[in-house]
Amino acid sequence: MLLPAFLACATPEAPPPAREPFPPPDLATLSEVERRGYDLYRHDQAAWLATDEALAQGLRDTPAEGWITLEQYGGTILVRFAGPCDAGVCSFLDVSTGTGTPIVTRPQPVALPPEQAGAWRARHLAASSGFRACSSHYNSVVLPTEYEGAAAWEVFLLAATVVPEEVVLAGHHRFVVSFDGRSLLQHEPLSNSCLVSRPAEDEGPLASLMVSHVLHPEPIATHVFTSLNYQLPLYVLIDHRIYRIDGAKIRFLEELPEESDPAPSSTDADRD
Repeated sequence: MLLPAFLACATPEAPPPAREPFPPPDLATLSEVERRGYDLYRHDQAAWLATDEALAQGLRDTPAEGWITLEQYGGTILVRFAGPCDAGVCSFLDVSTGTGTPIVTRPQPVALPPEQAGAWRARHLAASSGFRACSSHYNSVVLPTEYEGAAAWEVFLLAATVVPEEVVLAGHHRFVVSFDGRSLLQHEPLSNSCLVSRPAEDEGPLASLMVSHVLHPEPIATHVFTSLNYQLPLYVLIDHRIYRIDGAKIRFLEELPEESDPAPSSTDADRD
């Protein structure tokens, strides 16, 4: 297993080069899967933006070992860079994002309340679980969920790359961890294989992405995240059915004949 970079320091990878963004979705119209994918993207972006600001304020000089992201009133997200301390788990630097310029506060070490400490422990438990890593670079998002009627944490480990031209299409993982962050309840690889698309030098800019998927009957949250992350339409082939994902919206396109071979390969990236 490759050691994910986030186990040692809180430095999520930067997103891919900027493209014309999808318009903000109407949250009231999103399905549960679409909303989860949208939240993944929002929290991952918040961690990236906050890390830039935190590094400028001396993050590497603190004992922080990772971060958690917390929804705040008005749609902002608080990113807390935390690590072990005498009081349990403490925040050493906080960054509020979503209101223009991120707002950084560097208090004395502040003990996290039990709920937040549980989220931090859940992140580390998932990261150290021995999952099949497709990259040495993984970003993480921890979101509240329920498991068998009890509060729990859903931890997504999102395969990333440091090469701007590469497109990561698979290799993500989903975990469910107890609310105190101490017990791993469920682990689900979200693809059967690793997949990174590396464009040839003579190819034009990406116009859309395509991936085949066999583990679920319909597109999942990380497909929505991928479309938003690269700001490109994503076509998902599932058992001869084709779906198109534009940002946070999933749309069924068509059912192909069983005898047809709809994709040139199991995964691909379309270009102009």
